[in-house]
This record gives sequence, structure tokens and C-alpha cells, in this order.
Amino acid sequence: MKQISSLLIIIFIALFTFSLNAATTVAKCASHLAGDVSVFTDESGGWSFSLKSNGVEDNVEEFSLVAEAPTESTIPKFTVEFYLKRSDLQHHWDPSAERFPCSWTAQDSSFSTGLPIRANFDDDEKNVATWAIADALNMIKFATRINMVDENEHSVRFRAVFFSEPSAPAKRYETKLRLDMRRVFWADAINDSVKWIAEVSTRYPALPPESAYWPLYSSWYVFRSNVTQDAMEREIERAAKLGMRVAILDDGWQRDRGAWEINTKKFPDMKGHVERVKKMGVKYMLWFALPHIRMDSPVFEKFKDRLLWDGPDGWNDYIFDPRYPEVRKHIVNRLVELARDYGFDGFKLDFIDQFVMRNPDPPSRKNYVGCDTKSVPEATEKLLKEISEALEKVRPGMLIEFRQRYIGPVVRQYGNMLRANDCPGDYMANRYRTLALRVISPGSAVHSDMLLWRNDDKVSEVKRQIWNVIFSVVQYSAFLKDLPEEHKTAIRETIKFSEEHRDTLIFGRLIPHHPELGYPCVEAESANKRIIVVYQSEYVAKIPDDNKRVIIVNATMSDSLVVETKDGLKRIKLASGEYTELAL
Repeated sequence: MKQISSLLIIIFIALFTFSLNAATTVAKCASHLAGDVSVFTDESGGWSFSLKSNGVEDNVEEFSLVAEAPTESTIPKFTVEFYLKRSDLQHHWDPSAERFPCSWTAQDSSFSTGLPIRANFDDDEKNVATWAIADALNMIKFATRINMVDENEHSVRFRAVFFSEPSAPAKRYETKLRLDMRRVFWADAINDSVKWIAEVSTRYPALPPESAYWPLYSSWYVFRSNVTQDAMEREIERAAKLGMRVAILDDGWQRDRGAWEINTKKFPDMKGHVERVKKMGVKYMLWFALPHIRMDSPVFEKFKDRLLWDGPDGWNDYIFDPRYPEVRKHIVNRLVELARDYGFDGFKLDFIDQFVMRNPDPPSRKNYVGCDTKSVPEATEKLLKEISEALEKVRPGMLIEFRQRYIGPVVRQYGNMLRANDCPGDYMANRYRTLALRVISPGSAVHSDMLLWRNDDKVSEVKRQIWNVIFSVVQYSAFLKDLPEEHKTAIRETIKFSEEHRDTLIFGRLIPHHPELGYPCVEAESANKRIIVVYQSEYVAKIPDDNKRVIIVNATMSDSLVVETKDGLKRIKLASGEYTELAL
């Protein structure tokens, strides 16, 4: 009980600290949609701020924010805030959340974490207020919370805190803000905000090659780090026979982190191994943790003075500092060598979110001697750009996978595959995450986290796992060697379904219904076709009267679905895990 009380006190202090109003308002402007928008800070440090509205068009307002200093110095922590009095602000949506955050919590956005967008919508799935910030590079902390005036009056406070973490010295900072209050479908408002950020920041997503949409097999959940050449080769052969055409060799192939030398005891003939996999008609990718270097690496002595942190992380990994050009060159060269010398078709680039400045910042003690930028986010973006350009020269159309939470506009310039964060066996989290990625990643190939299941699972359960992520590219990491034949048949059938209907499932308009209820029903539509997947028993799937071909999937645990057409409600018999075309 004592421990619980202490924890509650800590939480209260943290929340109270975040909620404190800063002492000085340094800029303010009148909004056409939201009343006054204010900028305030505890300590300006000689910086001046300006904020202005650029006007309203179609119930969308844009603002310009500028901060300047007479000499180069650390940008002070400051806050932008406004209030809305709306009775229909019923639901809040955050792009990184598995489910919905409490209104009094804060969410982060930076180049490697989340996205600078927060959305609010009503029970009718209509947008009420979607707030976006064009700065997708630096850390921003968001909070959307109830502000009590008295017992009968309250409003919703929108707040964004800038530069709450250490940042590089500068003389000027500028960004834009966008408030969208159009009464459109909630996901469309977010989608438009994502496109706006790309336009304003001139950071456009990489164009995925066709192979970025092929079903994929990964070694990770099956083997973890205990993967070997022969075992992986046999599993990929089985995967290819089921219709998977891309494979990822995850952690365990390397002898060290830093030099990334191949463990020849486990992979005695890596080049031959890759060639044999590719002869199966499978593209082959390799896992690589960009920031990591360990003390046992043969290059540790060379780079020990060019590390981002003074000590290792919880896994005993030190972190390369990308602000040093020779660090970036080392990483880029090693990736090029692996692609060129062994024939890999792409890379799963991991742990980008560990490129984060800490206090004290080691290079600052040496006045940044040897660094070509003082900003870690800018240096990381340089690194990703250099990797992308170098690999494209080795082989055009290289596959690059990033996973949540580094899925924002900065990273999307260089990654053509975006995967849901790890959620092994959690089909609901996988559904939430893939749908969130689809909403915020127009033009990118969104992938599920790898599916795995027990061999004694019912075939309907296997199919339901797949249906839960069918609006993404499905990745698998089940142990195929001992998989029952009915499970293999389910994989073949659903892969065939996904490829036959990719024009609708992946490239059509996505309509994810009621995220506040966990997306009980999701549909996608193309010019002549509509695919509806129902996840919640007794949910009424509404079928529009638009003469489109309709395919409905039962991803519930029951053996019937309820649909509503122009002729009224109708219950149809359909076994769990199966689909049918509706005769309307």
C-alpha cells in the first residue's frame, strides 16, 4: 500500500509539473477557429517569439511560428497552447498509441518517435479538431486535456511543448501549425495533415518498389538470435512454397555489433546462402541495428571517442554519434559491403530511436570538434540520406524497413517498408498498429508485425490472425517445419486473396470505423469493389447502395454476421475465418 501511495504521488507531481503555466507569455495571436493561441516560456534566454495566423480556408487555419536569438544559443523550452469549447470533442487519437491515451497524458513526436499530429473526433466518426505541426524533426510533447472552469463549464486544452529535451544551439527556429476543423471522416483529416507536413517540410515519402508489397517471412520470433544458415534456408524454402517472396534474416547472423562481421560458425557460406535463397524467387533482407557498437567490437577503440552517450544502454550497447562524418561513413560503407559482396536486397534498419542527445552531451565538452552539425536529429537525417543514396547505387529498388515508432516524415523519405511495432501473438494490437500506420503513411508500404501461433491452434484462429492485418502486407514468423497442413492451406489461401485484391486492400481508400471501439469493422474500396472485414460479433456492417462488388470477411468468433442494406437488416451465415461475396 505504501508503494502504491508513493507511485501515485510521483505520478501526481509529474502531471502537475507538466500542467504548470509558464510565467511569461512571449507571443499571442487571435485564431479564427480557436480563439487566442499563446506561446509562453519559463525562461526566454534572450529569444524573441512571433506567432501569426495565415488565414482560414475551408475551415482549416494555418499559423506561422518564429523564434530568434541575437547570438547562437540553446533554444529554450516553450509551449504553444489554445482552448476549444466543444461538446463534440468525444474521442482523441494519437498515432503511436496501441489504444487511446488518457486525456491527461502527454505523447511525444520527433524524427524517430511518432508523428506531430493529434486528432479529435465525435461519435459519428467525424473530425472535430485535428492539430498538426510541420516540425517532424525535433522533440515535441503533446497533451490534450480537459480544462475545468467551474462545475458547469469546461473546455479542451491543446498544448504542445517544444524543446523539452537537450537541443543543439541555433539562432533561428521556425515552423508552421495547422488546425483542421472540417467535418470530414476522421481518418481523411489525419491523412490530409500528413500530406500537409510533407509539403511544408519538403519531406516526401520514398516510393516503394513492387517487392515492398510481397508477403514476407522473418527469422525473428522463430529463431531469435539462435538462427543458423541451414535452418534459415530450409524455412525460407517452405515459406516460398506458401507464397512468401521476401525474407528477413534478423539478429544472430553477426559476430559483433559495430564492425558487423559475419559469424562464420553459424553462416559459413553467407554469399552462397544468399544466392540459394534468391534462386527460390525470394528477395533477401538483413537486420542491422544502426546505432549499436559494443566494447568487444574490433572497431570500438577507433570510435570510442565518437559515441553519443557516456555509457551503454540496458543491453550493453554503446551508441554511435552520427554527428561525426567518419561515423556515418563507417555505417554506410558496411551496409554497402553487405549489399554488394553478399547480394542482400535490402535491410531492416533498427533502433533509430536511440539516436537521442543526452545531458551532458559528450561533443559539447570538446566544442563539437570533428562534428559537421551540432544537431543529432539533423545528423541522423544525414545518415539516412547517405545510406539511401549509397544503396541505390549498389542496386536500385533496395528494400528498407523501419518499424514503429520511427514512422514520421523524416524517416519515410528513406524507408519504403513501415512495420508495426513488436506485438507477438497480440492480434488486436497488430490490427490497431497497422491501421494507424495506414492512416498516417499514405504512399508507403505498411507491414504487420510478424504472425506466429501454436501448431494446435484452430485453423479459424490462424485465419483470424491474418484477417486482423489484411489491410497491410502480412509478415510471418511461424515455425513452418512442423506446421499442420490445414494451417499451410490457410496461409496459401489468404496470400492468394490478398494478392488478388491488393488493388482494394492496399491501394484503395481505407475506411477504419470507430477506432475508439478498437476498429470493430474496417473496409476498403476501389472503383468497383468494396471489401469489409468485421472483427466484432453482432456489429452491424452497413453496405452502401453504390453498385460495387462487395466481399465480406468474418474475423469474429461467431459463425454469422449482421449486415444492413437498403432493404434493412439481414443475418448471414458465415463460418469464423471465412469470407463470401454478397449478392445484393
